[in-house]
Amino acid sequence: MSEPDTIRAAVIGGLGCALLALAGLPAGAQGGPQGMPPSPVRYTEARNHPVRRTLVLSGSVESRVESVVAAEVAALVVELEAREGDTVEKGAPLVRMRTTTFEIRLQVAEAQHKEAEARMKLAELYGQRRDVELQESALREAVSADPRNAAAVGALARFLFDTRRLEDAEQLFLQMLAGDLQPEAALTGLGDVHAAQGDFTQAAEDYRQAIARTTDARIRRDLEQKLRNAEQRRR
Repeated sequence: MSEPDTIRAAVIGGLGCALLALAGLPAGAQGGPQGMPPSPVRYTEARNHPVRRTLVLSGSVESRVESVVAAEVAALVVELEAREGDTVEKGAPLVRMRTTTFEIRLQVAEAQHKEAEARMKLAELYGQRRDVELQESALREAVSADPRNAAAVGALARFLFDTRRLEDAEQLFLQMLAGDLQPEAALTGLGDVHAAQGDFTQAAEDYRQAIARTTDARIRRDLEQKLRNAEQRRR
C-alpha cells in the first residue's frame, strides 16, 4: 500500500472509532449533567486526496549553447561593458579596446590615398595637355600644308578660342574674313571672341553680319540667339 493510501486509512479508522465510542455511552453519559442537553459534536468531512511532499533542493543552471567571443584584432582592453551572467542586447558593445594604433594607421592610409589621387589627377592633366599639344600640332601642319584650306584654318581658330587664346583666335578669324574663307564662320568666330572679351557691342555687329551672309536656317537661328544675348548683355 502506498503512503497516501496508508494516511487515508488511518484518518478514516480514527473517525470510525470515535463514533463507536460515542454510540456505546448511556444516554445520560452522552450529555452533561442530568437534564442538560448534550454537547454539540464538531466534525470534519474526510476527503480523499493525495498528500504531496515538498522537497527543497539547491542547484545551478547551465546554458546548452556557449559562444566564444573574440576580437578580430589584437588590442588592449580598456573597459568591460558586460560581466558574466549579464543580459545584453544584440549589437551592444561587450568590451572597449584601445584604438590609438589603428587610428594612426588609418590616418596614414588616408594620407597615402589622397596622395595617390593627386598623382592620378596630375597624370590625367598631363595626358590632356599632351593631347591638346598633339591636336594643335596636327591642325597647324594642316594649315601650313594648305593656307587656303578654310576647314583647317577655321578648325585651328576655333581650337585656339576653346583653349582661351583669344587674341590668336581673333587673328585667324580676321585672316579667314580677309581671304574670304567661310566669311560667315569667320564673323561668328569674331563675335564669340568679342563677347568673351566683354565687347558686346562689337559682338552684336559681328553676329548681324554673319546672319546677313548665312543661308542655313539652323545656323541663322543660332546666330539670332547669340545676337539677342549680346544685345541684352550690352544694356
